This record gives sequence, C-alpha cells and structure tokens, in this order.
Amino acid sequence: SVMKKKKKHFTDFYSNFYRGRVLEWHHDLDRCQIHVAYQKSGKFTLDTSILQAIVLITLSGHRSMSMSKLCKTTGIVKIEPVLTSLQAIGLLRHFDTDSVTLAATFTSCTRHVRLPLSEESGTGLSNLGLVDRAKVITAVTRDRQYAIDAAIVRIMKTRKTLSHNLLQADILTALKHPASSTDIKSRIESLIQREYLERDTHEPSCYNYLA
Repeated sequence: SVMKKKKKHFTDFYSNFYRGRVLEWHHDLDRCQIHVAYQKSGKFTLDTSILQAIVLITLSGHRSMSMSKLCKTTGIVKIEPVLTSLQAIGLLRHFDTDSVTLAATFTSCTRHVRLPLSEESGTGLSNLGLVDRAKVITAVTRDRQYAIDAAIVRIMKTRKTLSHNLLQADILTALKHPASSTDIKSRIESLIQREYLERDTHEPSCYNYLA
C-alpha cells in the first residue's frame, strides 16, 4: 500500500542517516493530513489518525467497498470504531457488515478539520506499560514544544513585528505536525517570559522580536 511504501522509505532513510540508532513507530501518536476536494463544497484538509487515513485512502479510489475486502486491504482487524468515527463527522455515507461507502459530499464550517479519534486509534502504545506510555507521550510533547518555539523564533526574526493571527497562520504553515491555538499561545507566552518576544506597547495583539 501507499502507507507501507512511505513508511519503508522513511525507515530506510533514517537507518542510513542515523547509523546505530533504532527507529520505533508508536502509531497511537501518529497524525496525518489528507487534502480532499469535493465538487460542491470545495477543498478541505483533514487531520486524521493513521488508521482513519488508511481507510480514507483505500476507499478514495473505489467510493464503495465490501467490508471483508476493506479489512483485508487495510489490515485493520477492529475496523468498526474507525468507521464509526468517520461516519460521525460525515465522511462516510454508511457502513454495515456487507459494505462501506464514502459520502459524495462533505461540509464543515472550517477548511481544516480535525477528526475525532476512534476508540482503536492505533496499536503502537497499546502494548506498553503505563510508565513507558507516559514517557513516550512526554517526549513527543516536549519535542513538539521545541518545534513550535523554533518556528516562532524563525518567523519573528524575519518579520520583526507581527500580529497574533498572522503569526499563528505562519506557524501552522511552518510546522510538520498539527498544533492547536492553545498550544501556540502557550509557547508565545513562554518566549515572552524568556525575553525572545515582547508585546507591542501600542498594539497588544502584536508581537515584536527582541534581538
């Protein structure tokens, strides 16, 4: 499948670039961005789990598929919770024990849609103990905070002064992982405390870069 090829490609790259390191995949933490277009409602960016992405990509070339074939093609054993999450947001028209059908249309008040996680959102962490699971989540959260901080500093170093909304838009474009407005606001506040940025005295919704 497409996902397996991409995974193998990155694994090979990582192994060659970082010799001696072992790459571990924790799919409970995976997030994917899928760009879709509908004739009536236009284009959307879907922020999905890895299993939701696999199902959507598999169905995209068929529109409708038997349940048995979908399970076999995707390799997902417990697929019902994934389908339920996709149907709840309107991406599936229907599914039952016989067939699964994509919705012909989709509507949303925003162009960037974060899908709710299904009960079976992944398998990477399910076999880990609570302590190991907490360590993985903590490490990923820390790495993402560093990534947001770095993006903010790069953008502000170039732009010097920027409004909050424009800065947030630039950050979301620069990041390779999804981030909420709360996450971004928290990192901006942290950089202000560490004197990388300051609020503009005349325009509180703008930030100035401190060299």
